[in-house]
Amino acid sequence: MVVPSVVSAAPSRLSRPLAALPWGGEGCAGAAELREIVDLAFDTAPPGDPFGDGRGSGAPGYSVAVLNDTCGSFTYAIGQRHVERSRAMKVSTRHHLGSLTKPVTAALTLILAEQGLFGPEGLEVRLSRLLGPVETRQLRKGLDPAENLCPARISGVDRITEAFRSFRAKCPSFKTITIRNLLNGNHGLWDFVNEVDRNGNGFTDLVDYLLAGLLEALGIDRLELDDQVDTGFELLATMGVLKHPQARVGRTRPQDFEASFGNTGYQILGFLLEKLSGESLDALAKKNITKALGLGRMTIVARRPRTLGKGIASGYAVTSGADAAGVAGSQPIGGDLLGTYRITSVGGHPAINTFDVEPFLLTNGGGGAGAVATSPKSYAGFYHALVRGGLLSAAAQELLDGAFLRVEGTTFAHGFGMFEVPSVGLGTLVTKGGATIGSNCFAVHSREETGGNGVTAVACRNSSDLFLPNPSAGLPESSVSVSDVAIDLLARALADG
Repeated sequence: MVVPSVVSAAPSRLSRPLAALPWGGEGCAGAAELREIVDLAFDTAPPGDPFGDGRGSGAPGYSVAVLNDTCGSFTYAIGQRHVERSRAMKVSTRHHLGSLTKPVTAALTLILAEQGLFGPEGLEVRLSRLLGPVETRQLRKGLDPAENLCPARISGVDRITEAFRSFRAKCPSFKTITIRNLLNGNHGLWDFVNEVDRNGNGFTDLVDYLLAGLLEALGIDRLELDDQVDTGFELLATMGVLKHPQARVGRTRPQDFEASFGNTGYQILGFLLEKLSGESLDALAKKNITKALGLGRMTIVARRPRTLGKGIASGYAVTSGADAAGVAGSQPIGGDLLGTYRITSVGGHPAINTFDVEPFLLTNGGGGAGAVATSPKSYAGFYHALVRGGLLSAAAQELLDGAFLRVEGTTFAHGFGMFEVPSVGLGTLVTKGGATIGSNCFAVHSREETGGNGVTAVACRNSSDLFLPNPSAGLPESSVSVSDVAIDLLARALADG
């Protein structure tokens, strides 16, 4: 599927970075109207169950940004970035954006491929040409030479039925996977975050890792995993990389795409960018994105940091309803979560400050798949320039615009870390969501194929669901998606801009 090229904004309007231009002008939505959308999401409690599908389900704070080619930049923040210390959310506050890292990694991949990082084959080079023998073995077998993570009998997601079942998972061949496959998510590998449950206890390996103390306190069997990993690559190697038997590399059936469309693939990409360039993802992003676009600070740390850094919004996980034995009930799990984690109150609901869980994994262990931390304002400036034009060269932009593959049997297409989705009244939307345990963000751009007004909206809230604690209990999920907020902002900006 070839997506029409986007039309660059008027040069006179971009004499300064769009993200730096003040909001306003004839025909533009009023700033008060845009703030009202966020205030409503922040203040309104959902009907019925406090963990229902409403948008006001206990987030400590929101931060949003809207960029419009003709109206400039709107930013707004409300609430708290740190509940325990009563620190206010600011528009400059950085958030851990989770999977919104993937478009950043994709942009860096396109930029560096054009500079020859992958050799003359560019995006078509096979991973076997880029990975060394030790790295190949570690990805397949694990960090310990004595261990053997594949082949393995596992409980994994059946991508056709979307249910867990037993599989005989095999080791992947990196001779058949290209950089383009990693970018598109159709590389044939399991999603190490969401699809593999080696223990068969109903929790994926990463949840076993993150919530080890709680699961053990509840008497739930879990994997004994190395808890001393220092890099995103080591995290991936600890979980192990396996071939999904239902997937075919390069195809476009739903089962051919990784569940996340890129957790494993982009984790490998981030590692390769660092290895081949000799620079950190953080340095690459500063040089090729934030400095090039004149944006505020964007951090991507793919190895254990010395400090967590200042000015980053703390994430909060609102607990799901269950009693201490893991039996579904109408009340959230009480007390101090069996003494495992500290509990705070978020909008009257018990919640964990997720920095208490595993700071490295939640903030930086995502590597190229989920480690970016920046403000919605800076991310909006990046996303707008990536989708609409202004960051990549003409050749790289053409590659990106032509990368969207329609997933068979669906109405959406997946490109290099983003989705193209039709909408009613807003044109074709280019979207990406991102979440960690403790934060949730969404970016959306309205693609106008015939030119005109380009609009991007980004919204973040520093809370997300914590799935606890019994897989058979059928617990409700806390709906903390910010996609409605971002799309409402986009729609309002499009209506008048």
